[in-house]
Amino acid sequence: MEAGLNPQTVKEQPARPIVLGVENASYSYRKDAAPVFSGLDLSLRAGEFVSLVGGSGVGKSTVLRCLAGLLPLDGGRLHLDVEQVEGSRRRSVVFQDSRLLPWRTVGENIAYGIEGLGLSKGERSDRIDEVLSLVNMLGYRDRWPSDLSGGQSQRVGIARALAVRPKIVLMDEPFSAVDALTRRHLQEELLGIWSERELAVLFVTHDIREATYLSDRVLVMSGSPAMVVHDEPMGRRSRNRIHEDKAQEAAAGRISAAMGGTDGEGI
Repeated sequence: MEAGLNPQTVKEQPARPIVLGVENASYSYRKDAAPVFSGLDLSLRAGEFVSLVGGSGVGKSTVLRCLAGLLPLDGGRLHLDVEQVEGSRRRSVVFQDSRLLPWRTVGENIAYGIEGLGLSKGERSDRIDEVLSLVNMLGYRDRWPSDLSGGQSQRVGIARALAVRPKIVLMDEPFSAVDALTRRHLQEELLGIWSERELAVLFVTHDIREATYLSDRVLVMSGSPAMVVHDEPMGRRSRNRIHEDKAQEAAAGRISAAMGGTDGEGI
């Protein structure tokens, strides 16, 4: 705060609008099965980076698929409040497996993701180059998926999701299958893209360290049926040397405790 300013005269910034969420949501894999989650409340605001953590099998990926519209809720309400812009989709998904089609080149895989958007051939080509540049893969347009490393495949998967110019990106453990160094590079690239594109991101991970490093907030799912049992605000800060930040360590401890003492990878 600048010197001489009275704290009582400084107005707080208005809260950003909620763009995606669920209220009192429930879902079961079968009608005769116990619910995976019930009474679930979760929200994502414009431009916010939120991570969702929890034990294996708690339903994190299922929640993401419901938010993506890939699975229908059994009960409750899904809230999606993003303007539909011509030539784009409001939300997109990045999966743990990049799911590239092996019979299509990198460029053709991205083109597949933007089919049906009403773009001309030239516009599609420009869009492909644009997103490949974002993920530092511009020279790989004509490569085959079999020629790519795991990290490169994930970059193409992210590029394909960005090609539809979404305002919301839902990411399901996208870095879990790559080595630690590649994961760090991908995390840094993702933060740059998130900031540049002003995206709202929901990021599912089992790694508490990754969640606290990337996020504005970390949500913890636990229980059976599962609910969000903890909401840890991380705030916007410089992420340099964040692993040595004592406040970061304290937040990781609270998240771990909310998970029932599960350490999580990297803690």
